[in-house]
Amino acid sequence: MSRLNSVPPVEEAMQHTFQKGIQYALAGDYLNAIELFSQALLIAPEDADIYGNRCVVRTRSGDRAGAIADCQKAAELYKRQGNLARYQYALRALKRLHAS
Repeated sequence: MSRLNSVPPVEEAMQHTFQKGIQYALAGDYLNAIELFSQALLIAPEDADIYGNRCVVRTRSGDRAGAIADCQKAAELYKRQGNLARYQYALRALKRLHAS
């Protein structure tokens, strides 16, 4: 029996949760967005993009300390994964967060 969908179920669940978090964030529902990004991180704890998005939402919701922690984690993961462009972006975001 062949699988029609080549995406593993765990990856599919993470992507669904992440995309739903993006939808909530765009709608301004930051609490639900944070919750969904947190759930996605339980599935994919090394996904720097999820930390980056949760950083943005935490910033918008007024959780500066949480945003800084998420941005630091995103930067660490981007650096470790060799994504230097996003690493530099995360460092600039951190600088702005510390200045505010």
